[in-house]
Amino acid sequence: MTPILETDYVQLTFEPETSVLKLVWKDTCTTETYHFVYDKIMDLVGKTQVKYYIADIRKLKLIAPSDRKWLQTKIIPKLFKLGMEKIAAIVSGDVYMQRHVAHLNQEITAAKRIKQFGSLPEALRWFKGE
Repeated sequence: MTPILETDYVQLTFEPETSVLKLVWKDTCTTETYHFVYDKIMDLVGKTQVKYYIADIRKLKLIAPSDRKWLQTKIIPKLFKLGMEKIAAIVSGDVYMQRHVAHLNQEITAAKRIKQFGSLPEALRWFKGE
């Protein structure tokens, strides 16, 4: 696993063997940080063969509606155009974050390639088609 970015708010790693990019939010962040992290992700996906992306959002308590809209209209479609096959979100029992992922799915044509899970092993099994 190759570390890409490590801050107080986020950990971003890439595992070339399985083509899995993993983002773990450690805390709530500002809009500026949110955009910075996704700009890093876009840069990495543009340079490597990333097929699968996992966003662990269990500790990310709030996402501004404008940030969610930016993610669903600008970032996610570009990820799929760059060759991303599946996106998994690891969510807690937090209803707000579950609704966040559901909103993303409703407005993205490739929503069948975006799914939410309660744990990392579940998401990895989905990537493998199990």
